[in-house]
Amino acid sequence: MNMSTADDQWRALFKGEPATKTWDSVKTRYEDKPFMEDWGAKWADWVTTAYEISKEEHGKSLLAANAPPTTPWAKQAAHATINETLTELEKLQKQLAQAKTNAKETLPTQARHKISEALYGDTVTNNKAEAGKTTADNTYATSCVANGGKSLWGDILCLCGVKDGSAAADCAQTKLTIAWSTNPLAAIQTVKAACPTAKSAKLTPSLIRALIQRVDAKIKRSENGNALVYSLGKPTADSCTGDTGALCVILRHTMQRGTPNRALTAFHGLPSWTKQQIY
Repeated sequence: MNMSTADDQWRALFKGEPATKTWDSVKTRYEDKPFMEDWGAKWADWVTTAYEISKEEHGKSLLAANAPPTTPWAKQAAHATINETLTELEKLQKQLAQAKTNAKETLPTQARHKISEALYGDTVTNNKAEAGKTTADNTYATSCVANGGKSLWGDILCLCGVKDGSAAADCAQTKLTIAWSTNPLAAIQTVKAACPTAKSAKLTPSLIRALIQRVDAKIKRSENGNALVYSLGKPTADSCTGDTGALCVILRHTMQRGTPNRALTAFHGLPSWTKQQIY
C-alpha cells in the first residue's frame, strides 16, 4: 500500500511486469545492502502493487485517478490512514482465522469431548470407560443407589445387570451378565452387542436434544417423606434392590435441590446450539 503515497523515484525501482521484474533479476544490485533480505521477501508484492496501480483501465490508471500527496503533512496523514486500515485488516484476518479454526477444529473437538463425558463420566474425553468415573465403584448399591447418574453408560449397566452378577434379561431379550462386585465396565461391549443396530445418522443438534428429551421423559419423580426422589427403571420403595424386576438408578445425589442429573447435563456443555434447560 505504500506505493500509493510513494514518490516517483521509489516507484521507478519496481517498474515492469511482475513476471519479468523478479527479485532474482535485480538482487545483485543490493548484495551489499543491509536491507537485502527484507527486500527479497517483499519484492514480489511491491512489483505487483506498482504494476496494478500504474496499469491503465478505461484510459486511466489508479495512480492517475488518485495522485500521491505532494506535501509532507498530507503524506503523513495518508500514511496514518493507511496504517490504521492495515491494523484493522490484520485484526479482521486474525478473527476470520480464529473463526475458521473454531468451526473446523475447536468446537467439534469440544462437542466430541462433552459427548464422551456424558457417556463415560466427568473428564473422560476418550470414549473409554473408566473406573470411578463411569460408575462410582464395582458395587450395585454404591454405583446405582447412592451415586447413580455419574454417566449414561453407568446408568445403563445399573438397568441391565443384577447385583449378584448372574444373567438377567431385564433390558434385552437375551440375558446379559454384568459382573457387579468385580468389573461391571467389562460388560459395556456385551450390552452394545445386544442393542438393535440403528440406521446410521448424522449427529445433529436436534438429534441430541431429542435424545435428552427421551431420557428425561423416562425419569420418574416420586415422594419419600418431604423429599423428591428421581429415578430411572423400576424402583422399589424409592430404592433399587438390584434384583431382577427391580433394577433402577436413583438420581438423588445428582438432583438434590433441583440440580439436574450430571449424565444428562454433560450434553449442555456442547456449543450453544445444544444448550437448553431440561428441568
